[in-house]
Amino acid sequence: MKLNLKVILTIVIFAVMLLSPVISWTATDTDTQTVTVVVPAPLAITASGGGTFTLTLPDYRITTESNIPTVTYALEGNNITYAPLDGFISAKISSLVDGVDIMIDPGVFTNNGGPTNLISADLPEAVTNFATLGTTDMFLINKADCTVEADGKAVINGIIPISFKAKLTRDHEAINTAITLTITIKDA
Repeated sequence: MKLNLKVILTIVIFAVMLLSPVISWTATDTDTQTVTVVVPAPLAITASGGGTFTLTLPDYRITTESNIPTVTYALEGNNITYAPLDGFISAKISSLVDGVDIMIDPGVFTNNGGPTNLISADLPEAVTNFATLGTTDMFLINKADCTVEADGKAVINGIIPISFKAKLTRDHEAINTAITLTITIKDA
């Protein structure tokens, strides 16, 4: 039987096409990179409205109390240790004012984040009612042994209101003085 040259050539071309992917016509190359994901670990306290306020006394007599402004502080952090800590939030003033007590009263923390974040039960008040500030840190809010994420760290995202007032400890001459108030958040 005589095969036609066209038929033989067609069979050869077809065979080459079928076998060519199996033969080393499939070259590949790969490259790998390390991808690092970074989530910042903030620990911050920020006063709403800048936090500047005035304590105005209506009179000059001993035991007179000023107005009571309340400043709302936003708290955030995502690397909070779960261990208890006294003085998680503290406050102090730069200098005493003769004859005037500068007083502070922290409110209750409100969680603005997820269900695994720190809640008010995790942050009990160290001061109830108004307490007199001094030039050394006064513990306002402690941190209890709190619920933690799988990595052993807790998240805080919320607000805490803090109220202030001045109280005269003697009959007082007219003054207009400014001091610096420092509110600190810390973790172990």
